[in-house]
Amino acid sequence: DIGTVTLLIGYMETKNGWLVGLGVEASVASARGGFQFDLGLFGIEVGGSVKFMTTGEYQIGFGNKGFVFALGNPGPGGVSVYIRLTW
Repeated sequence: DIGTVTLLIGYMETKNGWLVGLGVEASVASARGGFQFDLGLFGIEVGGSVKFMTTGEYQIGFGNKGFVFALGNPGPGGVSVYIRLTW
């Protein structure tokens, strides 16, 4: 991604359900990758991203279809990790 700014506070509805959470992040450029595991009724996605000129990242959210948590460091070269659980 090029030029990303994200701010989510509160409640959001999408075609897939609802989400309550907090997310803050800004960066000039980023690349993200992850792995998904299907455990029958549950799914797990873990991954990370590398960012250039970033404020860092913090995200926590809970919805009717899952949970997400992400944390990353600020700086000229930032790294963040995330985990997403789905049901």
